[in-house]
Amino acid sequence: AIVRSGASWTFLRAGGFATNTLGWAGDVRSRGVVRWVHDGAARSLIHERDIADVAATVLIDGGHAHAKAKYVLTGPDAVTQADQARIIGEVIGLPVAWEEAPAAEVAALLGAFAGDRAFGDHAVAYWGTLIGQPEPVTGDGEKITGNPARSFRDWTRDHAAEFRPQSAAEVGARYVSLLGQGNLAAALTLLAPDVVRAAPLEGHPDLRGTEEIMDNAERQTAGYEIRGVTTDGPHPFGEDRFAVRFTFDE
Repeated sequence: AIVRSGASWTFLRAGGFATNTLGWAGDVRSRGVVRWVHDGAARSLIHERDIADVAATVLIDGGHAHAKAKYVLTGPDAVTQADQARIIGEVIGLPVAWEEAPAAEVAALLGAFAGDRAFGDHAVAYWGTLIGQPEPVTGDGEKITGNPARSFRDWTRDHAAEFRPQSAAEVGARYVSLLGQGNLAAALTLLAPDVVRAAPLEGHPDLRGTEEIMDNAERQTAGYEIRGVTTDGPHPFGEDRFAVRFTFDE
């Protein structure tokens, strides 16, 4: 549709985002492991700042210099997922082990997060192909900006605090802050896979795991238009727990 519009365009087609590995942060913080599938899948993950640098350069250079160009943006090299876990551990100064998860388990988790099981199945199958055929490295970003792409180790240094263990007070403050910003995806990265949520007013004394919590949220909001959500807290409750009050405008 953009091409047919007659407007000047430039497409930035970024590959895998290094930021998506923040989905491992909960396990790394709580258990010192990355539990995922296909340890040997080699990915050329890109730092989000490299995408921004390319976009800024294209805009500053003007439309004519990059008109009708389709750039494929990647990181500087393909790193296996097991090595990504190792690098995270080296950067934060704590051992991080790889724990191979069943493909069906990861596909179900991704499907629940995206609301589409087919998406989860496709992603897991694609990563399997990267064991024998690593993701390509294009170098398009460096050609445009003149600067080499940031490595996965560079990205991990910039996000090390996300992987280091945090106190309940730190988790609670960040959790509420992210929800206040409407950034549910980032808030979920703070939760361990076996997190327990007490929700007695919703008819469930205990909800265990992010999938069960999200399924309950969908049931609670089915048929409602959510116009706004405000949060009150976090309120410390012992050393390892906190409470948050949510008020919904429905």
